[in-house]
Amino acid sequence: AESVYIAAKSVYNHPLVVVSPNSRLHIEIRTEGGSINTTVLFRELGPDLKNPDIPPSNVYLDEHNETSRVKLISPCVKLQTHLSPVDVYCNAPWPGICKYDTQNYFGHNR
Repeated sequence: AESVYIAAKSVYNHPLVVVSPNSRLHIEIRTEGGSINTTVLFRELGPDLKNPDIPPSNVYLDEHNETSRVKLISPCVKLQTHLSPVDVYCNAPWPGICKYDTQNYFGHNR
């Protein structure tokens, strides 16, 4: 498991590279000290499958900005993961990069 500190007023993007359609994903998110806003975005792998086009983890990705080259999968939701951690399985229908875009307005550990 990876532990990341997300500073106040910052963004952290966690990529999951999916190479096969209908891949099964296991997602766990926990926070300490408060809730966190999370959006799920999708980005195509790019022409070189060995070197997927993964944006830096601290870059804000906007589905309305063409330069981000992402599609919205799940709108921004406030997760109360300090009270009830997320532990889910889901299917990724397409090959690509699923980005869990977390935004922190206070400062929490994820």
